Amino acid sequence: MPFLLEDIADFQIPYKSQPIKSTRWFDPRKDNQSTRCVRVIITSQDEATLFIYFQEPEMPEYTINNGTMEFIQVILDGTNS
Repeated sequence: MPFLLEDIADFQIPYKSQPIKSTRWFDPRKDNQSTRCVRVIITSQDEATLFIYFQEPEMPEYTINNGTMEFIQVILDGTNS
C-alpha cells in the first residue's frame, strides 16, 4: 500500500551575497560576512510533482543561550563537519 509523501524537507541554507542596509538577521550585512539565509521547503502534493519554495526564514535554525558561567560544548551528530 503506498504512503503519502508530502513534506520532504524543510531547512535553511546560508550563501554569500552583496551586503545591504538591513537590521534583519537573515539579510547579508558586513557584520555577518555578507551571508544571507533562506528557508527552503520541498514538498509534494501528488506522486509526480515536487514543489520547492524559497522563503525568508522566521527564526534562526537554533540559538543556544548559556546563562551560566560554565563552558558548554555543542556537538552536532550525523554530520561530517
